[in-house]
Amino acid sequence: MMNIVVIGMMGEGKTTVIKRYMEGKRALAYDVQNEYRELADDTRKQRSRVSPVDMKYIDFVKLCRTKRNTVCIFEDATGFISGRLEDDFKQFLVEKRHTGNVSVLVFHSIVDVPPNVLRLCDIVILFKTKDEAHYVEKKYPSLLKYYYDLLKKPQYSYHLIKR
Repeated sequence: MMNIVVIGMMGEGKTTVIKRYMEGKRALAYDVQNEYRELADDTRKQRSRVSPVDMKYIDFVKLCRTKRNTVCIFEDATGFISGRLEDDFKQFLVEKRHTGNVSVLVFHSIVDVPPNVLRLCDIVILFKTKDEAHYVEKKYPSLLKYYYDLLKKPQYSYHLIKR
């Protein structure tokens, strides 16, 4: 039902917030960093995970498109989502209303989020990043005030930005 982009450097609490959100829900994670060990390794289960060793990301997208009312997590999306989106992935993000799925895309840097992904997202959860301010201002000026505010906040602080 929505697309969420989570951005923040390592150790800021991104996975903790995502795990809290997915409690009690069907979930499927593309677990690049082995963050979701508590999920089953069997995708037929309601709460499961897939490793990039076992499945390419685009095949994970195709699997997500078969799911309904599921939180689909793309951990460390920076490594496989950039520039032009694959047609299956774009379709997956667009068809959220019909499937009831929630996609969660995790990036470590603001400037690494492709514009077409940000355009299709409903919520941005922004933690501290190591981005340089002038790059944030150039690519996503609407996020700049949140970026600066987080510099003054303690670890684990974040902004939830509805779009």
